[in-house]
Amino acid sequence: MQVKRMKLCDQLIAAMIELIKSGEWPQGSKLHGEIELANSFNVSRNIIREALKILENFGILDAKNGVGTFVSDHAIENFQNMQFFYALKDNKSVEALLELRLMIEPSAAYFAAIRINDDGIKELKDLSKRLIQKYDTDPSYQDDFDLHAAVAHYSGNDLCESLITSLLKQLQNSLYAEFNKYASEKTKKDNQYTHIAIIKAITEHNPQTARQLMEGHICRRIMLINPEFESGRHISTEFNTIFNS
Repeated sequence: MQVKRMKLCDQLIAAMIELIKSGEWPQGSKLHGEIELANSFNVSRNIIREALKILENFGILDAKNGVGTFVSDHAIENFQNMQFFYALKDNKSVEALLELRLMIEPSAAYFAAIRINDDGIKELKDLSKRLIQKYDTDPSYQDDFDLHAAVAHYSGNDLCESLITSLLKQLQNSLYAEFNKYASEKTKKDNQYTHIAIIKAITEHNPQTARQLMEGHICRRIMLINPEFESGRHISTEFNTIFNS
């Protein structure tokens, strides 16, 4: 099967989705290895990896370490989720707001880790406990805005807090507010763990770690909307190194 060179990854993803929809790749079935897939689609292994990772992020594929990559048992229902994120991709204002957050919030997390006092540490730890309790009782729950508003507050910079609050409100009033409704279970879990890790870094006065975790978290959001986001892979790699250490 040949794939056009223009927007190669998007073309490849569309071709894979058609194979799933047609039943040629049934739900639960195991895919061929990267080399075979690359030869089949006449693309490089790097492009194959990128497409597989994007489909995994949307819950359409399921990668099992040491076993292989499978078509998810929920692939068909998760197509709707993917369509939502592609709608976000066409909304340039949402991507621009996220990019601005990426420019500002990692630094806010950095200064919060330096400046937070004992009362703030207690409040953030309480927030962390509430998040864990809500995640345990409702796996679909995400409280992104409260966490990010708190980090902005503890940065100790009123202008920074005001700007981040404004950005968050704009996103709350956009299609982006539906993000967690359509995110895959893997994305939700990643978000949960990252939120807790950010709070931990700030309350333990680790500014560099707090900055890198926040940067990676927002970058991953942008890459779900725009997989070709500039510098995204570099930031994501740095995030994985810090988060998994």
